[in-house]
Amino acid sequence: MKYLFILIILILKSFYLYATPISDNIRDHIYSSQLLPYHSNLSDQESEQLILRQFQIVQECVLGEGYCEHALYSLKTSAEIAIRQNDSVANQQMLLFLQDAYAELEDEQSYLTVFEVMIGFVQPRVELLRQHLFKTVLTQNAQATPIDFAGSYSLLLRAVTNGSIQSFYPSQNDEVIDSGSPITAAYLNLLKAVLTKHNEKSNFSHQMDELMATSFSSMVNREGYIPRCQQCTTKFIVEHYNDRSRDKLYDEVDVTSFIAKKTLRNAMFDNYRIAFPHYYVSEVVPFLLGLKTFAHENVAKFLKNNRNLGSINETQRVLILKEVRAAIKKKGIELSFSSIVNMTFRYLTATGQIESILSSGVKLNALRSDPFKAGSHNKIFAVNIFTNVVLKKIPRVLTGEVLRFGCGRDQWRLPAALYMLLEDKCVFTPSFSSGSFSITTSTTFSAQDQYDYQFSVYHKPTNTTLLTKSIPSKQEITFYRSALGAFSPEDLVLYISNTNPEVRSDIAAIQISNKLFRYGYGGVIKNNTVYFVKKLLTPEFNRFRAEEFGCTLVSRTEEQQIDCLQTKLETYDLPDYFYKNMESIGPVPHDTQTTLEDVIEAEDNRQKEAEKKVIEQSIANALSGHGWGPSGGLYGL
Repeated sequence: MKYLFILIILILKSFYLYATPISDNIRDHIYSSQLLPYHSNLSDQESEQLILRQFQIVQECVLGEGYCEHALYSLKTSAEIAIRQNDSVANQQMLLFLQDAYAELEDEQSYLTVFEVMIGFVQPRVELLRQHLFKTVLTQNAQATPIDFAGSYSLLLRAVTNGSIQSFYPSQNDEVIDSGSPITAAYLNLLKAVLTKHNEKSNFSHQMDELMATSFSSMVNREGYIPRCQQCTTKFIVEHYNDRSRDKLYDEVDVTSFIAKKTLRNAMFDNYRIAFPHYYVSEVVPFLLGLKTFAHENVAKFLKNNRNLGSINETQRVLILKEVRAAIKKKGIELSFSSIVNMTFRYLTATGQIESILSSGVKLNALRSDPFKAGSHNKIFAVNIFTNVVLKKIPRVLTGEVLRFGCGRDQWRLPAALYMLLEDKCVFTPSFSSGSFSITTSTTFSAQDQYDYQFSVYHKPTNTTLLTKSIPSKQEITFYRSALGAFSPEDLVLYISNTNPEVRSDIAAIQISNKLFRYGYGGVIKNNTVYFVKKLLTPEFNRFRAEEFGCTLVSRTEEQQIDCLQTKLETYDLPDYFYKNMESIGPVPHDTQTTLEDVIEAEDNRQKEAEKKVIEQSIANALSGHGWGPSGGLYGL
C-alpha cells in the first residue's frame, strides 16, 4: 500500500511536469492571431511587455466602451511621449499597436482586434470551467442543483479571487496555472473581469432574486427544524442531451429567465431538463410553473405604457419587499410585474395556498379575490356534453346490435358488410377551431361507459404535471393554445389513460405541437384507442340518416330528403347528425410518444404502400393475361 501511494504521487507529479503553463499557451494564441505583426522583431521580454499592455486594454474594455476609449487614448499619448524620448523598436511597435487599436475603436464599422483575440482565449476556458463545474456539482448532488447553489460565474469568480481556480479544471486538462508569470497574472485579472461581467445583474433581476430567495426559504425551511438553506438558490442547472448519443451540454437559468422564456431548448440537442433542487420539487416548482403561466397570460398588465419588465422606478424598488398590496392602494403606484409577483407570493404564503396553485386548470388561486383575474386559466379546457348539445334536436335512436357491435370496437369503421356511419351515434365530432384542440370520448354501450378517461399535460424539462382532468364518455375536452402560451409546445406531452381496470390504462402519449392547434384538427377516443381526425371542408350528407326519420331515399333525391327533414324538424339548419363532418387521419400508437405529424406521415405511407400494391397487382394481372377482356382465353382472345 505504501508503494502504491508513492506511485500515485509520482504519476501526479509527472503529469504536472508535462502540463503546459498557461502563459505559454497565451503566447502561442497571440502569435497565431492578427496581433502577431506587432510582436515582430521584439525580444521575449519586449513581447511580454506588449502582451501585458494588451491585457490591460482588454480588461478596461470589458468594463465598458468609455473605459476602453479612455485607456487607449491615455496609453497612446504616453507611447507618443515615450517614442520621442527613445525611438526603439519596442516603442515603435507599442505605438503602432495603440494607434491601430484606437482607430478601430473610432471606426464604428470595425471591431477591436485585441479585444476579439484576448476574449477568444478567455471565453472558451470560462465555458470549459463551467461545464466541468456543472457536471461535478450534479454528480455530487444526486443529479440536482444544490439548494444553496450560488451560480457558476459566482463560484468561479470566488475561485479566481482566492487563487484556487486550478482545482476547477478537469483532471485530464493539460494546462497549468503558472501563477508566478506576469502574463498569467494579467490573464487572471482579465478572467476576473469577464466573470464579474457575466455575474452582473440589473436592479430588476437583483430584486427578483432577493424576493424569490426569501419566498423559497419560507417554503422549504420548516419552523423548529434546522434550515435547509440560508440563501436559497434562484439559479438552476440545465442539462441538454440527445436521445441517441451521450453528448451533453450544461447551462444555468435564473428564476427571472425561467419565467420570461417559453423554452430553454438548445437547437443542437433533442431534449433538456431543469435540475431543480430536490427540496423544490413539491412546492417551489409547481409555484414557478403557475407563476410562469400567469405572467405570460397577463403580460398586458405588466407592460403598461409600452414599458418593459425591467423598467421599475426607484419608488417601486423600495416597496418591493414590503406589503405592496397595501402600498398600491395607499399611494396609487402603477402596477408592475414585480409588484404583482410580490402580491402573489405574499398572499399564497400567508394563506397556505402554495400547494393548490396548479389545481383545476392551473388557476392562480391567490388572485381570486384580487381585481386581477387569472385570465383564461379556468378555460384551459372546456367540457361539452354531447347528449345535450349535438343531439338536442334529434329523437332518441334505438341501439341495434350492429350499432352496439361497431361502437364497442377500437376500429374506426365497421366491416364493409355491416357498414354504418357511427359519427354522432357513438363517435362524436370534436369542435374544430383555430387555437384549440378538442378530443371527444365515444360511447361503447358497454361496461367501459362506467369509467372515465384521464388527460394530463406534462412539462418534460421540469418533470411536472401541469394539469389533470377526467371526463366520462360522450363528452369533449378542449385544450387552448393561449392557456399554454407560457410554454413551448415541444416541452409538453399530453397523456391519455383509461381508468377501466380491465383494459390497458395508458392509451396515448401525444407530443404537443403547434400544428395540433391549427384549424381543422381534433381527436376522438373510440373505446381504448385515440384517433386524430380532420374536418371535412364540405360535409357529406348521409342519406341513410334521413331514412331513420321517414325521409326515404328510394323515392327521393338528396335535395328532396333535405327538404323533408327540414319540414319534419322545423329547421333550415340541419344538425351535424345528418352529415359526415370528419374523417380519420389515423390511430395514435399505444406504445410510443407520437405527434400529429407522425400519424399523418404514417397514414400517407400506408396509402402509398396500398396504391403501390394495387399497381403491382395490375401489372401482374396484365402480364398473366387477366383482366384484358370478357373472354377466358389468353389476352382475352
